[in-house]
Amino acid sequence: MGMNIGMPVVAENLMFSIDAADSTLLQEAQIWGDYMGKKGELLNSPIFSEEKLGVFNFDGVNEKCQFPDIVFENNTTWESWINCTANKVGAQYWLGKHLPFFSFAQENTIEFSNSINSIQRSIYTENNIPQNQWIHVVGTTEYISPNTTMRLWINGILISQESFSGTQTNYSTQKLTIGDNYATSNPFTGKISNIKIYNMCFSEQQIIQNYQAILPRYIY
Repeated sequence: MGMNIGMPVVAENLMFSIDAADSTLLQEAQIWGDYMGKKGELLNSPIFSEEKLGVFNFDGVNEKCQFPDIVFENNTTWESWINCTANKVGAQYWLGKHLPFFSFAQENTIEFSNSINSIQRSIYTENNIPQNQWIHVVGTTEYISPNTTMRLWINGILISQESFSGTQTNYSTQKLTIGDNYATSNPFTGKISNIKIYNMCFSEQQIIQNYQAILPRYIY
């Protein structure tokens, strides 16, 4: 799909996919569409750049992109390529609804949070995630009764995982937001180019497959 390079990305159970490298998805001046026909509104004009075949630059003030609600299942995979370019006080959200969400926190830590049985649960990386560098971030949820296991992967490597009792809560009235969080104002400063969401929990092999499929684009 789009401008993927090398081996193909996983296509099974793909429910949301956007890529700034694919000009066909930039349907209008302020619309960023996904491969399934969903249309996201680019708010306050994040700047498109042809760097790495195509990225959007978010200013950390008020720029974001919002899509209509996406309904997901208990087993999910959230994948993104990001480049955080500034350290700020507080979290910088780049993908999610109210929950789940992903943020670049203080001290260069990445947080993956979700709602399990209506309780916010979070897992983190250690404080060694580089700025001004492209990274591949994947968060997965896997429900095997009675627990949901959350896992956080960076550049194809499992960094953190934890199991919680219950199933993930789907906040069905909230817009999927890129560059900020739906419910708060903690905008992201940096570059975002490629995001995919699946209604399945990826195996390690599938995560590595998607990472290696697009990696050449970000290292040249």
